[in-house]
Order: sequence, then structure tokens, then C-alpha cells
Amino acid sequence: MIRNVANPNLSYLLNSMESIPCPICGCKEYHTVYEGHVVRGNIDLICVLCRNCTHLYLNPRPSLNAYSKFYDEDDYGRVALAVKEKSYAERPRMHDEEFFKRRTRHGKRLYEKYLKGILTKNDIVFDFGVGDGAWLYGLREVTGCKIDGNEPMSLQVQFIEKRLGVDIFHAPTEVLERPLIEKYKGRVKVAIASDALEHMVNPMKCLQIAWSILDDDGYLYICNWDFLDRMASPAAHGRLLKEYLSIDHVHYFHRNSYIFMAKKAGFEILNFEPFSDIRPKPKHMEIFARKGSIPEKIAPRLTHYQILSKIASIESEVKRYRAVSVRYRLHLIKKKVVEFAGTGK
Repeated sequence: MIRNVANPNLSYLLNSMESIPCPICGCKEYHTVYEGHVVRGNIDLICVLCRNCTHLYLNPRPSLNAYSKFYDEDDYGRVALAVKEKSYAERPRMHDEEFFKRRTRHGKRLYEKYLKGILTKNDIVFDFGVGDGAWLYGLREVTGCKIDGNEPMSLQVQFIEKRLGVDIFHAPTEVLERPLIEKYKGRVKVAIASDALEHMVNPMKCLQIAWSILDDDGYLYICNWDFLDRMASPAAHGRLLKEYLSIDHVHYFHRNSYIFMAKKAGFEILNFEPFSDIRPKPKHMEIFARKGSIPEKIAPRLTHYQILSKIASIESEVKRYRAVSVRYRLHLIKKKVVEFAGTGK
């Protein structure tokens, strides 16, 4: 159900909603953890917890075709900026030179932390959901390596072609299995999915493609914020589960399901960092892994009951803080005053 969506009109996303089994393990059994209104996208959504692997995801969720339109026409940018109360006209400023240079440091830190002695100028790096290409640019500056990637957003693809001089794949990851394997099967040294898996309809498909295009001594790097750790931020900044849900994030990773996902896809985890400084705001969990064997069976470390208990405990603490905090109440009053002033009444 859409609630007062003025700009952009997201009806095409809601009209494409489809129910799915767990996109990580395929289990059809789940526990509904939230059903109702969310601010980002200004719509009603349902978030569920897989009873097997404990993955949190939207179910139902929009179709791949609808999401392709959402990103390619940059309704994603409009939704994100509306929540941040910024003008959409400011979006091109994302790509000013100083901003881009700051972001190239992420790629350089990735090299210094994990890829020194591994990545050379003869190697290929492929970035899934490449964004503005700054990570790849940083890696190429350090090593001279060959770079490629995919990106569903036209604005980003055009920027990358101009700024980096490379012709990347302009498409969602899920439709690229055949062309990527035809071009790169067994040839890529490093595959990256930085803050991208949560936007994909099928993150396991991404990791399966990565496994196929990596050489036998290839490496995977993925990072995302831990949904449960973000909820459990210091009390003054903690949030309820519903306050993190959004139409543009299909998946809500936490360390139990994240590690399960990487292992199930056939990767040997060399390092798991729960609070990485690769992407400092907010801190991200990251996995650096080597291509291994795809296991016949794998079990998650925690049960869905344990994850449900953790969510309940975090939400209880956040509610308790809000109930007694003068600071939080003043924050709400200030917010209401700003909203009222904005109506012009």
C-alpha cells in the first residue's frame, strides 16, 4: 500500500511485488519480524527472518524488472535524498573532484589491508555494483590492474565512462551470469561487492557469479553494515527495526547470515572484521575470502530464535531509553517544530 508518495511515484515497485523463498538458502519457512509503514520510500513493507539461515529480507519484494527501472531512472536517488531532506538538484555534486578523491582512498585502503602482494598490473578486478567507480580507480592507481564492473544506474555508468575511461556492464548483476562467465570465467583475481548486496534481488546469485569468474587463486571482498549492530548503537543513536527498513534495501545482513552466505557460495573466509574502517561511516563488517569448494551442506552458527531474541532485546533497550530520555524528547519536539514550519501554517 502506498501512502502519500508524491515524488517519485513508486507504484510500479508495489505493483510488481512477489513472494519468495529465502534468497540465501531457499528455505520457505520464515518469521515475520515487521509489517507496516516505513519512512524511506513512504510505503508499507514486510520484513521476515528465515527460520533456517536467519537471513532478514523483504518478503514480498519488488521484481527484478521493477528494481532495474528504480535504479536506472534514479528514483533511488530521489528516495534517498527525500529522506535526507536534500534537494535532488544537488545530486550531481556527488561527483565533484574532491568527493571522488576521498572515495578512491577506500580502494587504496583495501589494497593496503588485503591485496598487497596479491594484486598486480596483470590482474583483473571486477566490482559488482561499482557505483561511481572510485574504489576501482584507487586500486588501478596503486597497481595498474585491469578493472571492470557492473552498475544498474545510468548516471553512474556515464560518469565512470568519462572519469575512468572504461566501458562497464550497464545492467543489474542478476542478468549478467552468461555474459560475465563468457568473458571472464576463471580469469578474475579479485571480486568486490562493497555496500551493494543489500540492493540486489538475489545476493547469492552475485556470489555464485563471482565464484565462477574468479581464477583458482582468486579472492572475494564484501562489506555491508551489520543491521543488528546498527540497531544496537549507543542508546542515544539506537533505532527500532522498522526505522532501518527501506524499499531500496531488500536485505538486512548480520554476521550470522553473512558468514553463512559466503561459506555456502564456496568461499574460504580468511578474515572477518565486524567493525571495519574500510567504510568508516557507519562501521561495516567485511569478509575477505579465497575461492574454495562449494560445500554440500552448511549450518548457521545461530538459530532464528536467537536472532529474534536479540532483536527483541535491542528494541526493548531503545524504547526504555526513549521513555526516560529528556534529550530524546527534545529531539522529537525540535523535529515537529521544523516539520510544522515547513508546512507554512
